[in-house]
Amino acid sequence: MIFDGACNFCNAGMDFILRHDRRGEILFAPSQSQAGREILRRFGRPTEGVGTVLLLEGNRLSDRSTAVLRIARRLHFPWSLAYGFILVPRGLRDWLYAWGTRFRHRWGRMDRCRIPTEAERHRFVPDPDSSSARQ
Repeated sequence: MIFDGACNFCNAGMDFILRHDRRGEILFAPSQSQAGREILRRFGRPTEGVGTVLLLEGNRLSDRSTAVLRIARRLHFPWSLAYGFILVPRGLRDWLYAWGTRFRHRWGRMDRCRIPTEAERHRFVPDPDSSSARQ
């Protein structure tokens, strides 16, 4: 999952996923990180001002409401039930997503991306030139 690492609202969402993704399937990359920018470039997306959550699954990059619902599908019950909203037309889902996130910066912004704790570190995509990159 690629998210705005300096957005408090986005970080709250990431914290929620960390708590409810018990299998640890979802990995995170702030859009400001080298790993996040690499993924964005690979899919022809702008690397600045991303403004939405993105989910990479294999060679598929989902954004906005589709990304949120595909993330929900991976969470444990009852959160996984939210995936049923995928049946709602994407235009309406994305409009609701945009409406819900337009005030996200009112929650505040951080000066820099949140640093994962030692216990969370394995859930973050390492930067390509990081000496701690996973094999």
